[in-house]
Amino acid sequence: YQPYYSGDVAWVSDGRNAGIQPQLRLQDRIGTYTVWLLENHPEINGVTAERLDATDALPNTRLSGSESYTYFSYVTPSVTARQVVLGNEGNAQPLLWNGDDPLNGQIGAGTGGARTGDYLWMFSGAVTRLPDQDIRQTSIYAAGAVVMNGEFSTARVYPPYRGEAGSPTGGALFSLNDSEVNQFFHPTATQAGEVLTVGQRLSIAGYLFPPLAGQIAVTVVSPSGEQTRFNEQANAVGYIYNPTNDIVLEESGVWRVTITTTDSGITSGGLIEPPLPTGGLLGAASNTFNVYVTDVDAPLLGSNDVLGDQPFPTGSPYNFTFRPPATWSSVQAYVTVTLPSMVVEDNLVPLQGTSLRYQFNPTALAQRLPFFEGNDARNRGAASSDPVTLTFVATGTDENGIPQLLARQITIRHDRLITLE
Repeated sequence: YQPYYSGDVAWVSDGRNAGIQPQLRLQDRIGTYTVWLLENHPEINGVTAERLDATDALPNTRLSGSESYTYFSYVTPSVTARQVVLGNEGNAQPLLWNGDDPLNGQIGAGTGGARTGDYLWMFSGAVTRLPDQDIRQTSIYAAGAVVMNGEFSTARVYPPYRGEAGSPTGGALFSLNDSEVNQFFHPTATQAGEVLTVGQRLSIAGYLFPPLAGQIAVTVVSPSGEQTRFNEQANAVGYIYNPTNDIVLEESGVWRVTITTTDSGITSGGLIEPPLPTGGLLGAASNTFNVYVTDVDAPLLGSNDVLGDQPFPTGSPYNFTFRPPATWSSVQAYVTVTLPSMVVEDNLVPLQGTSLRYQFNPTALAQRLPFFEGNDARNRGAASSDPVTLTFVATGTDENGIPQLLARQITIRHDRLITLE
């Protein structure tokens, strides 16, 4: 189920008997590579070079006289599924990825491998070098894969979106919070709930899914209400970053970021026509998330708990309590919870008395998100489930009338709780 066209999407079943075999072929639009193959390697692995050219399936390997090779980088938001540089097409190295692959026990890989709702990008690149012919070409490719429930759906590969380019539709990527998702943006720079300090930069960078040359519209609102807006175009494999859009964070407080996505370009099915596909940040209400900025010398938000690096009771509700300074007025509290793949919660929360209290319930989260395995107390170690990041923030005005923000960030790696003391 490796998609033939860059930008397409594969829906794959979970389990050992399903998955994707990494594979990449070339189309020679100029003809020089094809002529070289016909003259020097008229038959490759039992297939004529003429046939391979006619089906746009030319190999990219280190044949005699060639220094060609191919990259494969299949990644989720948290782990690597396959990372290979391939110079031949022998069977010495098994490349097949399936939904039960434990992925070498990487942090967040999950004891059950991939599960319904997990997704990954399949990036590839072909470097074609024929020194004697002065041929040096580089080609890029990216497609998407979504793990589905094999009982209720059929494995398939389709053009992206829902037929806006005139092609058949493969359906929604998946459903989240009772809504169908057809497109989204995954940030790789500033994250939802990130804690930065005054003077640092807020950077918007990341990948579109499906990985095509779509667009994003960004609005950033500072704590004082100043707005910054910009639009950016992704490259051919869905990557977006323009350093001129970086924002120097000159004031502490809660910054609000809204990112919406769309695409008006070409897919393997043709040119997209209205209504255009749209999306945003997975799990973020109204595609908006908080970024928290503190003063450089600000202390951590005080806690009633003994924190640091300690065991975590997997599967059980855990209650956190934090104490904003007693001398503050106009106190407000925020909680942001994220997984590597999405925003779980990002809210202004009421104080209980003078304290910020919050219960994290991994069992309830697993019921809501079938790919989350953090409720299984039988498993041990950071590889057992997706890491969870919880950010607790209090804002207010100190006794000198100066606005302040204190924060504390906690990471739960299945059965470990980790934070600065």
